[in-house]
Amino acid sequence: MIVSIIGAGIGGLSLGIALKQQGIGVKIYEAASEFKQVGAGIILGCNAMQVYRKLGIMETLMEKGNPIHRLSITNHELNTLSSISLDYFVKKYQVGNYAIHRADLHQVLLSQYEDGEVILNKKLTKLDVAKNQMQFEDGEKLSYQVLIGADGIHSRVRKEIIEKEYKIRSAGQMCWRGVVDYRLPSEYQNEFREAWGRSSRVGLGQINEKQVYWFALITSTDSAASFEGKNWRSHFDGYDPLVKELLAKTPDSSVHTAGITDLQPLEHWYSKNVCLIGDAAHAMTPNMGQGAGQSIEDALALARYITNHKKQIEKGFQEFQQYRIKKVKQIVNNSWRIGKLAHVNSSPMITLRNTMMKLTPASASRKAMAKTFEI
Repeated sequence: MIVSIIGAGIGGLSLGIALKQQGIGVKIYEAASEFKQVGAGIILGCNAMQVYRKLGIMETLMEKGNPIHRLSITNHELNTLSSISLDYFVKKYQVGNYAIHRADLHQVLLSQYEDGEVILNKKLTKLDVAKNQMQFEDGEKLSYQVLIGADGIHSRVRKEIIEKEYKIRSAGQMCWRGVVDYRLPSEYQNEFREAWGRSSRVGLGQINEKQVYWFALITSTDSAASFEGKNWRSHFDGYDPLVKELLAKTPDSSVHTAGITDLQPLEHWYSKNVCLIGDAAHAMTPNMGQGAGQSIEDALALARYITNHKKQIEKGFQEFQQYRIKKVKQIVNNSWRIGKLAHVNSSPMITLRNTMMKLTPASASRKAMAKTFEI
């Protein structure tokens, strides 16, 4: 059996590795003509690192990334509102939580492939599901046995197999992301902090010895293009000097700007011998840091169900969806709510929000997080 995968992102590459380790052949088709170094970081939580331990690449990722021992929410002046140690989960699962440059993660995943298994500049334009045939923008038509759509929130595979209407939802927030050469103060080195202000927030964390990843958001329904050439950093003038320094030191040319969106939860991720994973199936806002993590979980689970149901692949897809859909729906919905809470605008609501965060016991936060980290 050969499994064709559309999209060489984190989910698609992780799935290919998992399948290869089960002796299943893979071909991955990527629309981009080259892999560019996106200036962004990523948090690999205990759940993602458990998967990568099973796939044999955990140690390499540990060397590339920076361990995160604590997650904290602060006010705009970096005064702590809520903080949770991750030591409990590290002890329970015997894996850590790591912040890493997205490009470094991508390179580690690509290193697991032989020449010809990942094919660039192959943008899918159409599926002929009756003939099991893919058509690409360059005009080439190829047959497939099993096809996986790992092609993101704007998935072409999803458009071809989902008959009912689905909705990509705007959160009404604009996000800037960047990586900057910087060494955080020692007390922040192994902590990821998210500062909540008025209709805005900023997250930051060390991703290796030399670099910090940050993201900054405001409430806005404007397009990303409307901010070009404007002083978007002024929206964060009231934040702690450390935050302003990180933003100021990052050149505009390496800042990625995009609106925040998600995919309204789908009821079906598959049709016959075609299935969706990751953002193609359940794109979520980044407020729980689980978009990539859930794609990685998908990869391990789907590889297992494909292996167990080679002769009844649709049954395998059905069982995969049953296994994964409840968890990802909860994360999609919880992440949406957190994003709205972080961006309240009125002073009374900000005071109430911050007070609630301070009064929430760490045990409650740990209990909620436990559901996310269990795979």
